[in-house]
Amino acid sequence: MTTAQKILLKTLLGGFASAALGLCALVFPFPGAVVLSYFSLLPLFLVGLGLGLRPLYGASVLVIALSFLIDTPLSVVQTLLAILLGPIFLVNRALLYRTKSSGEFYWYPSAELLKMFTLSLGAFLVLAFGVYFYTTQGEDPQTYILKLLEVLDPQQQVGKDAEYVLATAFPLLPGVFSISWGLMVLINGAMAQGILVRLKKNLRPSPSLETLDVPKSFSLLFAACLLLSFISIGYTDVLAKNLACVLAFPFFLVGLGVGHRLIQKTSHTTIALTLFYLLLLFFWPILIVMGVGLLRPWIEKFI
Repeated sequence: MTTAQKILLKTLLGGFASAALGLCALVFPFPGAVVLSYFSLLPLFLVGLGLGLRPLYGASVLVIALSFLIDTPLSVVQTLLAILLGPIFLVNRALLYRTKSSGEFYWYPSAELLKMFTLSLGAFLVLAFGVYFYTTQGEDPQTYILKLLEVLDPQQQVGKDAEYVLATAFPLLPGVFSISWGLMVLINGAMAQGILVRLKKNLRPSPSLETLDVPKSFSLLFAACLLLSFISIGYTDVLAKNLACVLAFPFFLVGLGVGHRLIQKTSHTTIALTLFYLLLLFFWPILIVMGVGLLRPWIEKFI
């Protein structure tokens, strides 16, 4: 089998595997199938980061074609957008490089990759807002939740406290969905790169978590969003809160990088890393890590 035939076979396998994982929740309606569908982008990242962009494009077209034959038009559009904003956009950036005079490759920096990843999250947030405004039809969140509860809970078994929580959390759904999607893309991409590195099939070296950084403009924009979130003029507060959620995500990743650097200096690195990530299952440690990422320029002076 020639090299071209091997690449074609791997491209087809990647496309079929991605489509199978994405559609398994539709074909096999059991809870575990939904979990498997979260890894539908993994084969595409494997193809892109291991074979290059052209095979990735081919595998993506195959996924869309299979989804079109089996799934609903809306789901096909969702799959297309997830592939465009996820593997295609990010792998395209990740595989950029310059050749130094010494012949070495200078790969696209991890800080720039994080910037592009945040822009991808922003694009997904715009789409999520479209769905949000279409669903609410321009109604105030409090009013919409009350109407929704009248339909879902006509006997009013849900207490006032629950109503308040729902009304508070509902406007944040676009940002939450954007972060959830971003986390899924990040996990799939990291897993794909890890597998390829182990097999020695990776096209580029793994980006370093410890060198992650965000532009100063992100810090200013994040601060502006926090201020605007207290201004209830139209949808200003809703837009600002959700944008702040999305902008908080890259700072969280930068905070993880700082945490890794500090842990590398300990004598029991593996145990410390395990405890560190176990703590991140709780809300307050996540906020602390995000704050560390936000304050990284000042913290770096002491580490």
